[in-house]
Order: sequence, then C-alpha cells, then structure tokens
Amino acid sequence: LLEVANVATTGLPTTWEVLEDVKIGTANFTEDEGSTENIEIEQTDEIYRTITTKGSVKKLTFELYDVSPDNLVKLKGGTVTPATASNGKIWNMGETSLDIFKSARVTTKDGYKLIIANGHVKARITWPLSKSELATVLVEITVNKPKDIALKSFTVEHPEKGI
Repeated sequence: LLEVANVATTGLPTTWEVLEDVKIGTANFTEDEGSTENIEIEQTDEIYRTITTKGSVKKLTFELYDVSPDNLVKLKGGTVTPATASNGKIWNMGETSLDIFKSARVTTKDGYKLIIANGHVKARITWPLSKSELATVLVEITVNKPKDIALKSFTVEHPEKGI
C-alpha cells in the first residue's frame, strides 16, 4: 500500500491518500552510501581521521499506471480543467518547474511501515505509442529534512505492537 499526503507543519499528516495502480515490480526504497573523506597527516601513513562529508541519500521510486489529470496535478503540479459536455478533464502543465513536497507511507505485504516525513517529488511521464504498453508516471521521492524538528526524516515501523 503506497500513500502520500501534504507535508504537515507539525507531526505526521493525519489524512493519507492511496496511490492506485502501482506497476508490479517497480516500487523500491534505496539508500546510497553517502561520502566520507579520509584526513591524513604528514607524520604517519595511517589515516588520521575519517569524516562524513555527505549523508546517504534515501529514495522511494515507483511507477504508476494512473496518468489521470487528478493524479498528475498531485505529483507534477499544474492545474486541472474540469470536464465539460465535449471534453474530459484536462491536466495543464505549469509554466514553471515546481518543487513538490509530500509525506509518503508504504505498508509492505508483511506489515512494515516505511514513513518519509518530507519528501521531494519528481514525476516523469512515459507514454509509449504502441499497442502493447501503457503510459506510466515514474515517481521518485527523495527524503528531505522534516519541517517538524521533532520528527525523523525516515522511519520504519515494525508490524508487531508491544515488542
């Protein structure tokens, strides 16, 4: 189960919206190694100190088959023109690039909850023009520092309560 919400000023959001139609095999949470720097001194060949120069980058990525105007505006910004008697809803891409931030929550099949308090969203449309494939939205949510300093940027909740 994959859910997103607007980032709350304090605490986690209380209302989450399920993202439907996740393409099988595309959802992944990854963490890179970050960067360290070895500090050396003239008096020895051994490393004097190792410091972390960049923390690890954590990302949630997935593809959605839902390319509806309502979903695109949620993930990419822009506006939606309501349906009329002659046209369906129309998603209008914004004129400028927007930074979109969402909270994200993933509940795995075995009950773990992965929670991103504040994530930067990048969404890209791929629309194959063939009869054997469907359009998708590739979504990448990068963990950012939470707005609420009492929260951690990323947490994993164990499914068993009281342990």
